[in-house]
Amino acid sequence: MSRAAEAGAGYTADRLKLGLVAGAALAVTGVMLAGWLWPPYSSHGLYGDIDGQWARLNAMATMAWGGALDFSAYNPLAGLGTVFPPNLPGVNPGALLLLLPDPELAGLLSYLWYVLVLSGSIWLLGATFALPAHVRLLACLVHVAVLFPPFDGLFQAANWYSAAPFYAQLTAALNLALACLIRAGRAPPLRAAAWGLGFLACAALAFATAPFTSLVFAPFYAAMALACLFEPRTRTARHPAAIRAACGLAAVALFLASGAAEHVLATSAASARLPAPPEVGPGGWLADAVASFGLVYAGGDLCWRPGESLCPNRGYAWLQLLALAGAAAWAWRGGVPLRRPLGIAFALFYLAFLVYTPLYAEDLLGVVSVYSSGFMIWSSYGVAALLAAALLDRLAGPLLQPLAARLAGRSPLLRGALPPAAGFALAAVLLLAAHLALRPLAVPGGDRAVVDRGRGNAVVDAVAAEIALRPGDRFAGRAASLLGGPTYIEGDEGRAATDRPGHAAAWRTPLGWVAGLQGHRRATGNRFWGADLWERGIPTLGEYGQWSTPLAHAVVDALLHTPHTEQGPNYVVASRFRPGLLQLFGVAVVIADTELAAPGLQVIAEMPSAGGVTVRAYRLPHPNLGQVSPRRVATVTGLAELRRRLGEPAADLAGTVFVRAGSAVPARDWQPASAARLEMRRDGFRISATAPGPALLLLPVQYSACLAVDAAQSPSPPLWTGRGDGLLTLVAFEARLDAVLRFRFGLEPLSPPGGVAACRRADGAEMRDWLAEGQDPFGATPEGIPAGGVPADGGGSYAPTGRAGPGPGRNSEEDQ
Repeated sequence: MSRAAEAGAGYTADRLKLGLVAGAALAVTGVMLAGWLWPPYSSHGLYGDIDGQWARLNAMATMAWGGALDFSAYNPLAGLGTVFPPNLPGVNPGALLLLLPDPELAGLLSYLWYVLVLSGSIWLLGATFALPAHVRLLACLVHVAVLFPPFDGLFQAANWYSAAPFYAQLTAALNLALACLIRAGRAPPLRAAAWGLGFLACAALAFATAPFTSLVFAPFYAAMALACLFEPRTRTARHPAAIRAACGLAAVALFLASGAAEHVLATSAASARLPAPPEVGPGGWLADAVASFGLVYAGGDLCWRPGESLCPNRGYAWLQLLALAGAAAWAWRGGVPLRRPLGIAFALFYLAFLVYTPLYAEDLLGVVSVYSSGFMIWSSYGVAALLAAALLDRLAGPLLQPLAARLAGRSPLLRGALPPAAGFALAAVLLLAAHLALRPLAVPGGDRAVVDRGRGNAVVDAVAAEIALRPGDRFAGRAASLLGGPTYIEGDEGRAATDRPGHAAAWRTPLGWVAGLQGHRRATGNRFWGADLWERGIPTLGEYGQWSTPLAHAVVDALLHTPHTEQGPNYVVASRFRPGLLQLFGVAVVIADTELAAPGLQVIAEMPSAGGVTVRAYRLPHPNLGQVSPRRVATVTGLAELRRRLGEPAADLAGTVFVRAGSAVPARDWQPASAARLEMRRDGFRISATAPGPALLLLPVQYSACLAVDAAQSPSPPLWTGRGDGLLTLVAFEARLDAVLRFRFGLEPLSPPGGVAACRRADGAEMRDWLAEGQDPFGATPEGIPAGGVPADGGGSYAPTGRAGPGPGRNSEEDQ
């Protein structure tokens, strides 16, 4: 073959590859868009079931209750008041699109943004690696066709893009940051400075998109950045390592100066995710670590966690193996400058991850695990797709070269039309084959929930009419979901059941409890818990999320949780019907799937659910809406004594408030307050009341040292605020109270250790003092409190000593 013919054949080979990949991309796009129209409750659909629904709600609620740029927006809907996940929707177009009035269109456009921005970042990073266009397009195709919905369900990939689609923007921002860093080291001084600023901007965008998840992604991209220091000099870039090192140091300085580091540390200090120091066995830490390797790898735990590492029984292990082989090829052959150090760094990261995984799985990392995740390998997939595509291109080249030579002499129409058509057909056949081969391996229960999108729910409608909350509304109480009646869970977890809430074996573990809620979802379209209620504006006693406080877990576990049941660090679950304590915590409505009985309890709605049970909504009389005004203050040493004192039948829950010994509550002759009114506002609340003298109010709001009085909007501020009954906010005032308390916690540039984040550190220290007696927030409830049951289950008496203020209410007339 002549040189011209060889050149033409080579050109046609590249065009052939590009045409094949473009045709495959069309097939994948069509399947993807069709999959996006699945029912909204699919765990592998848009904003998939539970976590995806929660992520969507959090983005919208953060903008409603806090602000688009609020790192710690106050959340009045979950628990007794907590924080939304610190992910800024204001810097994420995918989140801002959720504000569109049509929710289905909003979800489609949101995911379209995530696919485009992630694919664009992979394309640009591939260009920085000097990869040809068809390889970059193949990398985008591989990433989307394996990890995005609905393909994540097909390949049994961890459904992070269904559950947390902001991962796409986070990955895109870090891909772009890496590309800017590489280009900064190759450019002349002025352009290097511009690329350096681009690197800092992309790194800041990644942190703002997902502050804590960005820390999970940081080790991989830090390894890639360190590899960039080993690129050899060129005539245009004489000091690439120095420039890139300067960019990295500037990023660290920005992280510290912006207050981001202090904010992260203070957030974790008040989080239930902060573990206790790991228990070290007789053989020491090293022996425990070695044993954990056997437990995880020999016991199969590694592959039980689908996102963690190279699991051969997963339908997407081939992507990880191809990427690792591609990294080895780059490390061995090099070629284009920088590919060899990047390949070595990628392979070393995978090796280090195989060491890290069992240590994380067996809780041997201590505080490090707060800033980490068992799914850290997900951070590598933005680069892994490029490595896999590059390897596939290398392997396919010799196979396609003869066909390219035959097409070189054909008509332009045939050369232009045949490759895309062949790629389209090949992708369609491969997707069908993958479906047939991998579908039997799917998790039992399937991806789709049998739910009619337009179905109403009588129970949820009635509860929303009673207590739904919007910014500026008067607090009308919260809902407590006491679920766990006759179980109807599919599979092994549903085989042992009783007819009492919380006592079914299947409901005793967090995962079994979640599976039980899904039974309600399949039968009624609603789980009657968590995001299913929050999206209707219904505040709940229960919480779900990574940043609930350890004291919230411990108090609910000690007072309102069934003995001998587990409570995971991401859930705050009440399962015991103790009317007095529920009323004290502001519960106005109880949702239960078994019959309850108590004086004044009134059924406001009911409907049949799975397993022949009936779900009912009960109105609980006289909840604490901010009017509870204790006359006596008693001290306790910690949560263990508080649990005993509040559990005594003679306890006066509304007349006596318990504070920890050493509390600075003023000593006065407390008078009963009246005309109390609690309004929930953006980032806080307003409380007003009157009294004939000094008075106390015990608010159904979780106390935090970050609840600061807004002096400009508080004509009659309180004398003192603090923690009462372990979890609630206790307010002292003289004669008249009219104050706005705002949750002041966020980033403060150049913040010292005693700056704005100090309040959250103080919360963490105070909670540790309350728990110093050894209360385990996640263990079984200690003996000493009667076992849960029906009817009302123990606890002291509750008779409000204060009176609610005037104004329209959504509860019983007696509360006015």
